[in-house]
Amino acid sequence: MFNELLKRLGAQKSERRSADRVRRRFPVGWIKNGTLISGLGLEISEKGLLFATKESPPGANVEVALDLNGRRVRARLR
Repeated sequence: MFNELLKRLGAQKSERRSADRVRRRFPVGWIKNGTLISGLGLEISEKGLLFATKESPPGANVEVALDLNGRRVRARLR
């Protein structure tokens, strides 16, 4: 999954709807006041990340953490 993501991130700029999506379940969490709130990743592309969680983030900007090939990766999403 990590190699696929790197290929997609290195691609030229494209329209959101034409972005190839990887639909696969993976563990993900968002960070609230330094605490990791667990969730389930549903799909990922170079344009964004779709995940489900029981508690919704407070606003449009959210920091997430996910594991890619055994490495914990943190990202800020808008």
